Amino acid sequence: MLDKKDLIRIGKLLAGLALDYLRWTQLIPMILLWTFACAMIGALLLIGAHEAMLSDPDRFEELIEQAEPVLTPIIDAVAPVVSFLVARGDGLSAEQWVIRIWGWLALIGMLVSWLVATIIGPREPWPFRRKIAIAAVAAVGYGLLILVSMLILDAEGSTLAIVINTAFFPIVLIIVSAWSLGISHLVDNVQRRLDNIGEEDVIAMWTGERG
Repeated sequence: MLDKKDLIRIGKLLAGLALDYLRWTQLIPMILLWTFACAMIGALLLIGAHEAMLSDPDRFEELIEQAEPVLTPIIDAVAPVVSFLVARGDGLSAEQWVIRIWGWLALIGMLVSWLVATIIGPREPWPFRRKIAIAAVAAVGYGLLILVSMLILDAEGSTLAIVINTAFFPIVLIIVSAWSLGISHLVDNVQRRLDNIGEEDVIAMWTGERG
């Protein structure tokens, strides 16, 4: 039979799991936005590759052949997951789809973080200000890179599109990153305090032996 200390350990474990899952639900928007930013840069690189293909089609075919062994296993691994999610999501509305995918991504991120921590061991988290500074520098760098790429490739686009990609979207990146990293930092602090709470302290509060 479980005693009070065992129940407290289980409670702390479940609370830690819930906090970690909460952290990843808030990190997913930041990860998706940065993935989209990388995709934008990749799209510009594809434009340059397309121009190179027009000038040297043989070289382009050679690059495709070199990339095929790398892309094929990735596609084969992702396809069953997509099929599973589609089968599980029959009849769902768009909002339900978003919530379900968000939840699955948060769960996958949490499990991957555990796997990484198991392999490389626990590490001290970076200070919050350093994380925000890195995100801000990366966002500004993204805007400058997009601007330079559009100028070099002479990409066509309206002034509004240029402003959105080089100014507005980097600001959104900084704001969302600050929110996600702020929640993650808060969860770290709560988990640290939770770990420092001893079983005897909780039992004393339950039984009213203190104050």
